[in-house]
Amino acid sequence: MRKAGGGYHGLVHPDPALSWRLLRRERFRDPVPQTRWNEDTYEQITDPFDEGGAYWDYRSMPGPAQWSGEWMPARNALPPTPPFRSFRKHLAYGDDGWLGLELYARDHDNDGVISATDGDPAFTAVTSDGTPALRLDTPRHTDAGVVHNSRPLPRFYRVELRVGRPHFTLAELDGSELGGPWSDAAQGNGLYLLAILDAMPVPHNNTWIHPRKIVSIDSFVTPSIARASGWEGPVNVEYMGLRDYGASDAVARANDFVYYLHCLGGEDSRWHPDNRPVCGYRPDGWYEVTIERNTVGFELSIAGRFDGESHERVVRGSIAFDEGMVWHGNRPGEPEPDFATNPATWPSGGHPHYFVFGVPHINWYRGHAHFADLRLYEGLPVEPGGGRT
Repeated sequence: MRKAGGGYHGLVHPDPALSWRLLRRERFRDPVPQTRWNEDTYEQITDPFDEGGAYWDYRSMPGPAQWSGEWMPARNALPPTPPFRSFRKHLAYGDDGWLGLELYARDHDNDGVISATDGDPAFTAVTSDGTPALRLDTPRHTDAGVVHNSRPLPRFYRVELRVGRPHFTLAELDGSELGGPWSDAAQGNGLYLLAILDAMPVPHNNTWIHPRKIVSIDSFVTPSIARASGWEGPVNVEYMGLRDYGASDAVARANDFVYYLHCLGGEDSRWHPDNRPVCGYRPDGWYEVTIERNTVGFELSIAGRFDGESHERVVRGSIAFDEGMVWHGNRPGEPEPDFATNPATWPSGGHPHYFVFGVPHINWYRGHAHFADLRLYEGLPVEPGGGRT
Protein backbone atom coordinates (compact mmCIF):
# COMPACT_ATOMS: atom_id res chain seq x y z
CA MET A 1 0.00 0.00 0.00
CA ARG A 2 1.47 3.36 -1.06
CA LYS A 3 0.72 6.85 0.10
CA ALA A 4 -1.93 8.89 -1.68
CA GLY A 5 -0.40 10.64 -4.64
CA GLY A 6 2.32 7.99 -4.94
CA GLY A 7 0.58 5.04 -6.51
CA TYR A 8 -1.89 2.32 -5.58
CA HIS A 9 -3.36 3.19 -2.20
CA GLY A 10 -5.69 0.29 -1.50
CA LEU A 11 -9.32 -0.35 -2.41
CA VAL A 12 -12.43 -1.43 -0.58
CA HIS A 13 -12.37 -5.14 -1.38
CA PRO A 14 -9.00 -6.38 -2.75
CA ASP A 15 -9.55 -9.45 -4.90
CA PRO A 16 -7.42 -12.38 -3.63
CA ALA A 17 -8.19 -14.30 -6.82
CA LEU A 18 -5.87 -12.01 -8.79
CA SER A 19 -2.26 -10.97 -8.72
CA TRP A 20 -1.25 -7.80 -10.54
CA ARG A 21 1.53 -7.11 -12.99
CA LEU A 22 2.43 -3.76 -14.51
CA LEU A 23 1.71 -3.77 -18.24
CA ARG A 24 2.36 -0.15 -19.16
CA ARG A 25 3.67 2.97 -17.46
CA GLU A 26 3.66 6.39 -19.06
CA ARG A 27 5.48 9.29 -17.38
CA PHE A 28 4.87 11.73 -20.28
CA ARG A 29 8.53 12.63 -20.63
CA ASP A 30 8.57 12.64 -24.44
CA PRO A 31 7.42 15.65 -26.49
CA VAL A 32 3.97 15.40 -27.98
CA PRO A 33 4.23 14.68 -31.74
CA GLN A 34 2.98 17.31 -34.15
CA THR A 35 0.42 16.69 -36.86
CA ARG A 36 -2.01 18.72 -38.92
CA TRP A 37 -5.69 19.31 -38.31
CA ASN A 38 -8.07 17.22 -40.41
CA GLU A 39 -11.57 18.43 -41.20
CA ASP A 40 -14.51 16.48 -39.80
CA THR A 41 -17.32 16.25 -42.36
CA TYR A 42 -19.66 14.24 -40.07
CA GLU A 43 -19.86 11.50 -42.68
CA GLN A 44 -18.17 8.73 -40.69
CA ILE A 45 -21.11 7.73 -38.51
CA THR A 46 -20.39 4.82 -36.17
CA ASP A 47 -22.95 5.43 -33.46
CA PRO A 48 -26.50 6.85 -33.20
CA PHE A 49 -25.13 9.61 -30.96
CA ASP A 50 -22.34 10.74 -33.34
CA GLU A 51 -22.68 14.33 -34.50
CA GLY A 52 -24.48 13.13 -37.63
CA GLY A 53 -26.04 10.07 -36.00
CA ALA A 54 -29.62 8.86 -36.18
CA TYR A 55 -30.50 10.07 -32.70
CA TRP A 56 -30.50 13.69 -33.85
CA ASP A 57 -33.12 12.98 -36.53
CA TYR A 58 -35.62 12.23 -33.79
CA ARG A 59 -35.02 14.91 -31.20
CA SER A 60 -38.16 16.72 -32.30
CA MET A 61 -40.37 13.65 -31.85
CA PRO A 62 -42.97 14.09 -29.09
CA GLY A 63 -41.68 12.31 -26.01
CA PRO A 64 -38.46 10.27 -25.74
CA ALA A 65 -37.51 7.68 -28.33
CA GLN A 66 -38.49 4.25 -27.00
CA TRP A 67 -35.72 1.88 -27.97
CA SER A 68 -37.36 -1.50 -27.56
CA GLY A 69 -36.56 -3.77 -30.47
CA GLU A 70 -34.37 -2.08 -33.06
CA TRP A 71 -31.58 0.15 -31.81
CA MET A 72 -33.01 3.18 -33.58
CA PRO A 73 -35.92 3.86 -35.94
CA ALA A 74 -35.03 3.81 -39.62
CA ARG A 75 -33.15 6.89 -40.81
CA ASN A 76 -34.84 9.22 -43.25
CA ALA A 77 -32.05 11.60 -44.16
CA LEU A 78 -28.81 12.97 -42.82
CA PRO A 79 -29.37 15.83 -40.36
CA PRO A 80 -28.34 19.29 -41.57
CA THR A 81 -24.63 19.99 -41.49
CA PRO A 82 -23.79 22.23 -38.51
CA PRO A 83 -23.19 25.88 -39.48
CA PHE A 84 -19.46 25.71 -38.71
CA ARG A 85 -16.42 23.69 -39.69
CA SER A 86 -14.84 21.21 -37.29
CA PHE A 87 -11.32 19.78 -37.20
CA ARG A 88 -9.65 16.88 -35.42
CA LYS A 89 -6.19 15.57 -34.58
CA HIS A 90 -5.19 12.03 -33.64
CA LEU A 91 -1.76 11.57 -32.07
CA ALA A 92 -0.12 8.23 -31.22
CA TYR A 93 1.93 8.44 -28.02
CA GLY A 94 4.08 6.17 -25.87
CA ASP A 95 5.75 2.86 -26.63
CA ASP A 96 4.13 1.18 -29.65
CA GLY A 97 1.59 4.00 -29.73
CA TRP A 98 -0.23 2.44 -26.80
CA LEU A 99 -1.97 5.76 -26.14
CA GLY A 100 -4.16 7.84 -28.41
CA LEU A 101 -4.34 11.61 -27.90
CA GLU A 102 -7.43 13.11 -29.53
CA LEU A 103 -8.09 16.82 -30.11
CA TYR A 104 -11.11 18.64 -31.52
CA ALA A 105 -11.48 22.32 -32.45
CA ARG A 106 -14.16 24.40 -34.11
CA ASP A 107 -13.32 26.82 -36.92
CA HIS A 108 -15.13 29.86 -35.55
CA ASP A 109 -14.02 32.31 -38.25
CA ASN A 110 -14.63 29.76 -41.04
CA ASP A 111 -11.27 30.30 -42.72
CA GLY A 112 -10.33 26.61 -42.85
CA VAL A 113 -7.50 27.04 -40.33
CA ILE A 114 -7.46 26.39 -36.59
CA SER A 115 -5.70 29.30 -34.92
CA ALA A 116 -5.52 30.91 -31.48
CA THR A 117 -8.66 32.89 -32.23
CA ASP A 118 -10.54 29.59 -32.69
CA GLY A 119 -9.25 28.16 -29.41
CA ASP A 120 -6.48 25.85 -30.67
CA PRO A 121 -6.59 23.14 -27.94
CA ALA A 122 -3.34 21.32 -27.31
CA PHE A 123 -1.49 18.63 -25.40
CA THR A 124 2.00 19.63 -24.22
CA ALA A 125 4.68 17.71 -22.35
CA VAL A 126 5.68 19.89 -19.38
CA THR A 127 7.23 19.73 -15.93
CA SER A 128 4.68 20.49 -13.23
CA ASP A 129 5.71 20.74 -9.57
CA GLY A 130 8.93 18.95 -10.51
CA THR A 131 7.08 16.07 -12.20
CA PRO A 132 6.91 15.29 -15.95
CA ALA A 133 3.31 15.70 -17.01
CA LEU A 134 0.99 16.01 -19.96
CA ARG A 135 -0.82 19.36 -19.97
CA LEU A 136 -4.20 19.69 -21.65
CA ASP A 137 -5.43 23.14 -22.69
CA THR A 138 -8.97 23.63 -24.01
CA PRO A 139 -9.26 27.45 -24.19
CA ARG A 140 -12.84 27.50 -25.47
CA HIS A 141 -15.85 25.40 -24.51
CA THR A 142 -16.00 24.18 -28.13
CA ASP A 143 -12.56 22.55 -27.74
CA ALA A 144 -11.97 19.00 -26.58
CA GLY A 145 -9.08 16.70 -25.81
CA VAL A 146 -8.85 13.17 -24.40
CA VAL A 147 -6.28 10.44 -23.79
CA HIS A 148 -7.20 6.77 -24.18
CA ASN A 149 -5.62 3.35 -24.62
CA SER A 150 -5.30 2.36 -28.28
CA ARG A 151 -6.26 -1.30 -27.78
CA PRO A 152 -8.96 -2.69 -25.50
CA LEU A 153 -8.09 -3.27 -21.87
CA PRO A 154 -7.37 -6.80 -20.61
CA ARG A 155 -10.11 -8.78 -18.90
CA PHE A 156 -9.03 -7.69 -15.42
CA TYR A 157 -7.29 -4.35 -15.15
CA ARG A 158 -6.34 -1.53 -12.84
CA VAL A 159 -5.66 1.98 -14.14
CA GLU A 160 -3.86 4.52 -11.95
CA LEU A 161 -3.30 8.17 -12.82
CA ARG A 162 -2.20 11.39 -11.16
CA VAL A 163 -4.27 14.47 -12.04
CA GLY A 164 -2.90 17.86 -11.06
CA ARG A 165 -3.81 21.54 -11.04
CA PRO A 166 -7.26 21.08 -12.61
CA HIS A 167 -8.87 24.37 -13.64
CA PHE A 168 -12.35 23.45 -14.88
CA THR A 169 -14.51 25.49 -12.52
CA LEU A 170 -17.09 28.20 -13.15
CA ALA A 171 -14.25 30.74 -13.01
CA GLU A 172 -13.09 29.55 -16.45
CA LEU A 173 -16.46 30.42 -18.06
CA ASP A 174 -17.41 33.84 -19.39
CA GLY A 175 -21.18 33.33 -19.71
CA SER A 176 -21.29 33.13 -23.50
CA GLU A 177 -21.06 29.33 -23.69
CA LEU A 178 -23.61 27.59 -25.90
CA GLY A 179 -23.94 23.83 -26.26
CA GLY A 180 -25.62 23.84 -29.67
CA PRO A 181 -26.47 22.34 -31.95
CA TRP A 182 -26.48 19.24 -29.71
CA SER A 183 -27.65 20.79 -26.44
CA ASP A 184 -28.87 24.04 -24.93
CA ALA A 185 -26.80 26.62 -23.06
CA ALA A 186 -23.56 25.15 -21.74
CA GLN A 187 -23.41 27.07 -18.47
CA GLY A 188 -21.40 24.42 -16.72
CA ASN A 189 -17.85 23.11 -16.62
CA GLY A 190 -16.14 19.84 -15.87
CA LEU A 191 -13.34 17.36 -16.39
CA TYR A 192 -13.09 13.58 -16.70
CA LEU A 193 -10.36 12.56 -14.27
CA LEU A 194 -10.67 8.89 -15.27
CA ALA A 195 -13.48 6.86 -16.80
CA ILE A 196 -14.11 3.50 -18.48
CA LEU A 197 -16.13 3.38 -21.72
CA ASP A 198 -17.41 0.53 -23.92
CA ALA A 199 -16.17 2.19 -27.13
CA MET A 200 -13.08 3.99 -28.42
CA PRO A 201 -13.09 7.38 -26.64
CA VAL A 202 -13.06 10.17 -29.22
CA PRO A 203 -14.40 13.70 -28.55
CA HIS A 204 -18.09 14.01 -29.43
CA ASN A 205 -21.12 16.04 -28.38
CA ASN A 206 -22.01 15.83 -24.69
CA THR A 207 -24.75 13.24 -25.31
CA TRP A 208 -22.47 10.69 -26.98
CA ILE A 209 -20.50 9.63 -23.93
CA HIS A 210 -23.40 8.87 -21.61
CA PRO A 211 -24.59 5.57 -23.19
CA ARG A 212 -20.91 4.61 -23.55
CA LYS A 213 -19.86 5.21 -19.94
CA ILE A 214 -19.50 2.30 -17.50
CA VAL A 215 -17.78 3.79 -14.42
CA SER A 216 -16.25 7.22 -13.93
CA ILE A 217 -14.51 9.67 -11.62
CA ASP A 218 -15.31 13.10 -13.02
CA SER A 219 -16.21 16.67 -12.20
CA PHE A 220 -19.28 18.60 -13.32
CA VAL A 221 -20.35 21.97 -11.97
CA THR A 222 -23.12 24.45 -12.65
CA PRO A 223 -24.02 27.51 -10.56
CA SER A 224 -26.71 25.53 -8.74
CA ILE A 225 -24.37 22.59 -8.04
CA ALA A 226 -21.71 24.97 -6.72
CA ARG A 227 -24.21 26.64 -4.41
CA ALA A 228 -25.58 23.35 -3.12
CA SER A 229 -22.23 21.59 -2.63
CA GLY A 230 -20.03 24.54 -1.68
CA TRP A 231 -17.40 23.36 -4.18
CA GLU A 232 -16.34 25.07 -7.39
CA GLY A 233 -14.82 21.77 -8.54
CA PRO A 234 -17.12 19.01 -7.24
CA VAL A 235 -16.11 15.42 -7.98
CA ASN A 236 -18.48 12.52 -8.67
CA VAL A 237 -17.55 8.87 -8.21
CA GLU A 238 -20.13 6.99 -10.24
CA TYR A 239 -21.28 3.92 -12.11
CA MET A 240 -24.02 3.36 -14.66
CA GLY A 241 -26.79 0.97 -13.55
CA LEU A 242 -29.21 -0.74 -15.91
CA ARG A 243 -32.55 1.03 -16.41
CA ASP A 244 -35.30 0.13 -13.92
CA TYR A 245 -32.78 -1.17 -11.42
CA GLY A 246 -33.86 -0.56 -7.83
CA ALA A 247 -36.00 2.52 -8.54
CA SER A 248 -39.74 2.54 -7.98
CA ASP A 249 -40.07 5.65 -10.14
CA ALA A 250 -37.95 4.28 -12.98
CA VAL A 251 -40.74 4.37 -15.56
CA ALA A 252 -41.65 7.96 -14.75
CA ARG A 253 -38.01 8.99 -14.97
CA ALA A 254 -37.22 7.04 -18.13
CA ASN A 255 -35.31 8.98 -20.77
CA ASP A 256 -33.66 8.24 -24.09
CA PHE A 257 -30.85 6.32 -22.46
CA VAL A 258 -30.76 2.88 -20.97
CA TYR A 259 -29.08 3.26 -17.60
CA TYR A 260 -29.21 5.29 -14.42
CA LEU A 261 -26.35 7.27 -12.98
CA HIS A 262 -25.43 6.17 -9.45
CA CYS A 263 -23.10 8.40 -7.42
CA LEU A 264 -21.21 7.56 -4.27
CA GLY A 265 -22.74 9.39 -1.31
CA GLY A 266 -20.99 12.48 -0.05
CA GLU A 267 -21.48 11.55 3.59
CA ASP A 268 -21.72 7.77 3.44
CA SER A 269 -20.49 4.80 1.41
CA ARG A 270 -23.83 4.07 -0.29
CA TRP A 271 -24.63 4.60 -3.96
CA HIS A 272 -27.42 7.03 -4.80
CA PRO A 273 -29.34 7.33 -8.13
CA ASP A 274 -28.70 11.03 -8.57
CA ASN A 275 -25.97 13.60 -9.09
CA ARG A 276 -24.27 13.74 -5.70
CA PRO A 277 -20.69 15.06 -5.47
CA VAL A 278 -18.54 13.21 -2.97
CA CYS A 279 -15.74 15.78 -2.59
CA GLY A 280 -14.25 18.83 -4.28
CA TYR A 281 -10.85 19.32 -5.87
CA ARG A 282 -8.45 22.19 -5.28
CA PRO A 283 -7.15 23.89 -8.45
CA ASP A 284 -3.65 23.78 -6.96
CA GLY A 285 -3.90 20.14 -5.85
CA TRP A 286 -2.80 16.76 -7.15
CA TYR A 287 -5.01 13.67 -7.01
CA GLU A 288 -4.42 9.97 -7.44
CA VAL A 289 -7.33 8.29 -9.23
CA THR A 290 -7.76 4.53 -9.62
CA ILE A 291 -10.28 2.29 -11.36
CA GLU A 292 -9.99 -1.47 -11.05
CA ARG A 293 -12.02 -4.20 -12.71
CA ASN A 294 -11.58 -7.54 -10.95
CA THR A 295 -13.47 -10.83 -10.82
CA VAL A 296 -16.28 -9.36 -8.70
CA GLY A 297 -16.86 -5.87 -10.03
CA PHE A 298 -15.32 -2.42 -10.00
CA GLU A 299 -13.32 -0.53 -7.40
CA LEU A 300 -12.93 3.25 -7.71
CA SER A 301 -10.92 5.67 -5.62
CA ILE A 302 -9.58 9.21 -5.55
CA ALA A 303 -6.97 10.39 -3.06
CA GLY A 304 -5.52 13.76 -2.16
CA ARG A 305 -6.22 16.89 -0.18
CA PHE A 306 -9.74 17.98 -1.06
CA ASP A 307 -11.24 21.44 -1.09
CA GLY A 308 -11.97 22.71 2.42
CA GLU A 309 -10.04 19.89 4.12
CA SER A 310 -6.73 20.12 5.95
CA HIS A 311 -5.44 16.58 5.44
CA GLU A 312 -5.13 14.11 2.59
CA ARG A 313 -7.58 11.25 2.50
CA VAL A 314 -8.93 8.56 0.17
CA VAL A 315 -12.50 8.29 -1.13
CA ARG A 316 -13.31 4.71 -2.18
CA GLY A 317 -16.27 3.00 -3.77
CA SER A 318 -17.00 -0.61 -4.69
CA ILE A 319 -19.78 -2.04 -6.87
CA ALA A 320 -20.30 -5.67 -7.91
CA PHE A 321 -21.44 -6.43 -11.45
CA ASP A 322 -24.73 -8.00 -10.38
CA GLU A 323 -25.27 -5.85 -7.31
CA GLY A 324 -25.49 -2.70 -9.41
CA MET A 325 -26.41 -4.27 -12.75
CA VAL A 326 -23.41 -2.36 -14.07
CA TRP A 327 -23.99 -1.16 -17.62
CA HIS A 328 -22.02 -3.17 -20.23
CA GLY A 329 -19.76 -4.52 -17.50
CA ASN A 330 -19.03 -7.89 -19.14
CA ARG A 331 -15.97 -8.22 -21.39
CA PRO A 332 -15.79 -10.29 -24.62
CA GLY A 333 -15.64 -14.00 -23.87
CA GLU A 334 -17.36 -13.68 -20.52
CA PRO A 335 -20.85 -14.99 -19.69
CA GLU A 336 -23.79 -12.70 -20.19
CA PRO A 337 -25.25 -11.05 -17.06
CA ASP A 338 -27.60 -13.01 -14.82
CA PHE A 339 -30.09 -10.16 -14.88
CA ALA A 340 -32.40 -9.48 -17.84
CA THR A 341 -31.07 -7.22 -20.59
CA ASN A 342 -32.53 -5.84 -23.79
CA PRO A 343 -30.67 -7.33 -26.79
CA ALA A 344 -31.13 -4.08 -28.69
CA THR A 345 -29.09 -2.14 -26.16
CA TRP A 346 -27.08 -4.97 -24.60
CA PRO A 347 -26.01 -7.23 -27.49
CA SER A 348 -24.43 -10.55 -26.59
CA GLY A 349 -20.70 -11.06 -26.85
CA GLY A 350 -19.40 -8.65 -24.23
CA HIS A 351 -17.95 -5.20 -24.63
CA PRO A 352 -14.42 -3.86 -25.12
CA HIS A 353 -13.30 -1.51 -22.35
CA TYR A 354 -11.23 1.66 -22.76
CA PHE A 355 -10.02 4.20 -20.22
CA VAL A 356 -10.27 7.91 -20.95
CA PHE A 357 -9.36 11.18 -19.25
CA GLY A 358 -9.59 14.82 -20.30
CA VAL A 359 -12.40 16.79 -21.94
CA PRO A 360 -14.63 14.53 -24.07
CA HIS A 361 -17.28 17.10 -25.07
CA ILE A 362 -17.03 19.28 -28.18
CA ASN A 363 -19.75 21.64 -26.92
CA TRP A 364 -19.07 21.84 -23.14
CA TYR A 365 -16.12 22.43 -20.73
CA ARG A 366 -13.06 24.67 -20.94
CA GLY A 367 -9.89 24.98 -18.88
CA HIS A 368 -6.56 23.22 -18.33
CA ALA A 369 -5.11 20.37 -16.25
CA HIS A 370 -2.04 18.17 -15.89
CA PHE A 371 -1.81 14.36 -16.03
CA ALA A 372 1.16 12.34 -14.80
CA ASP A 373 2.44 8.82 -14.09
CA LEU A 374 -0.21 6.74 -15.83
CA ARG A 375 -0.05 3.03 -14.94
CA LEU A 376 -1.94 0.08 -16.39
CA TYR A 377 -1.94 -3.25 -14.54
CA GLU A 378 -3.30 -6.62 -15.62
CA GLY A 379 -4.91 -8.94 -13.11
CA LEU A 380 -3.82 -12.56 -13.46
CA PRO A 381 -5.78 -15.42 -11.85
CA VAL A 382 -4.04 -17.01 -8.86
CA GLU A 383 -3.93 -20.78 -8.43
CA PRO A 384 -5.18 -22.23 -5.15
CA GLY A 385 -1.58 -22.72 -4.06
CA GLY A 386 -0.78 -19.08 -4.58
CA GLY A 387 0.80 -19.10 -8.05
CA ARG A 388 -0.45 -17.57 -11.25
CA THR A 389 -2.47 -19.73 -13.63
